[in-house]
Amino acid sequence: MEFEAVHPFIDGNGRTGRLLLNLELMKEGYPPINIKFSDRKRYYECFTSYHTNGEDSSEMVSLVREYLEEELLKYVEIVRNANEISKRQERG
Repeated sequence: MEFEAVHPFIDGNGRTGRLLLNLELMKEGYPPINIKFSDRKRYYECFTSYHTNGEDSSEMVSLVREYLEEELLKYVEIVRNANEISKRQERG
């Protein structure tokens, strides 16, 4: 959360911040997420809320949780499909 406030680059601070977010998620064993452009406003509002509400990160945690759930459901669907394909191939 703090990185986004620093803005060390002329351009690309948001992209870099989202990459760092994914790095932290992957270090903890979670898949990377992609904050949709349509949610960018909400994403930035989470930072505003964090800085104005005494460093309360609950809104960002909620947003990231939603994206993680969505991503994990995609992974589950991929595994299900792979299992179905495997079963069909075994039956010949």
